[in-house]
Amino acid sequence: MISFRNSLTLKSVFIFLILLIAVYPKVCSEDIKQLSELTVPISVYILDDQQGIYSSERSKEEIVDIFQKVNEIWSQAAIKINVRYTDRTELPHEIIKAFIDGNYKPFLNGINRKFDLQNHSIIN
Repeated sequence: MISFRNSLTLKSVFIFLILLIAVYPKVCSEDIKQLSELTVPISVYILDDQQGIYSSERSKEEIVDIFQKVNEIWSQAAIKINVRYTDRTELPHEIIKAFIDGNYKPFLNGINRKFDLQNHSIIN
């Protein structure tokens, strides 16, 4: 059996929980607003196959649109992706083919080749 004293304690806990639920989201959103935004600068290189078989169909404008949507999602965490540079670059067919097949080593190692990256000084 619950006594008056116990019911008062339960009522206090219940009221506290309601207040906590009502106030907590506001506190969290205020905390996020106080955080400084983390900006991550990146360069985007759209990869094209030298033989034209596996070239990307994305345009620079589409990349901008994609990252606008990415920034909408990450804005909740005060994170912004800043695309500083976007360009296309051609890679040898065998590197792109290996990459598509799940073998990333030729791409990451470059197969002892140099890739022509325009404005490479902006690579972050």
